[in-house]
Amino acid sequence: MSSDGLTLYTYVTTQGYTQAPPMPGVYHTPYANDELDDSFGAVLAKNGAVGPDVCPSCQAYVQTGLTFSLPYSTNTPSLDFRERSDGEVFCSSLNGYLWSNFEIMHTFSIRLSAYIFNGLSSGRCTWVPTCAGACSSQYTTNTFDGICYTTGPYRQCFDLLKDGKCWVYRAFCYGKAAPGICSN
Repeated sequence: MSSDGLTLYTYVTTQGYTQAPPMPGVYHTPYANDELDDSFGAVLAKNGAVGPDVCPSCQAYVQTGLTFSLPYSTNTPSLDFRERSDGEVFCSSLNGYLWSNFEIMHTFSIRLSAYIFNGLSSGRCTWVPTCAGACSSQYTTNTFDGICYTTGPYRQCFDLLKDGKCWVYRAFCYGKAAPGICSN
């Protein structure tokens, strides 16, 4: 799983083999599933894959994943969603699942913070958070033709949290005046 700040990329892989003698007509089939839901349980994105049937002692492999554009908006400054993924291997001789991993869940949160210009330091713009957001921290940016890019004293930024911990700082920022209230 990774993110460039604007898009979330997830991957789920099911792979493995068993140590079994040759059994004519018996095969194993791997499955992989990945899903993103909002905090109300509505499915935002879903993908699943079925790998090829293989002999019991052969390597079984399948991979799936999602690409999801993160919904940054000043209208929804605080958004939570979760990823659920699982994998399993079906065995034809058992007519059931030989192996099924437990469901893995991650929670992602988008939080809005406001930053205020704090002067120049060594030719770089310095910014400090005005609200104690979960990922807020002082940072610097380069100038644009000697000017710190913002149309007002504040800069709105979104931070991305994974399982309640900072994952991507300032994933997306608006270069305009921010309201005086921040959501955490």
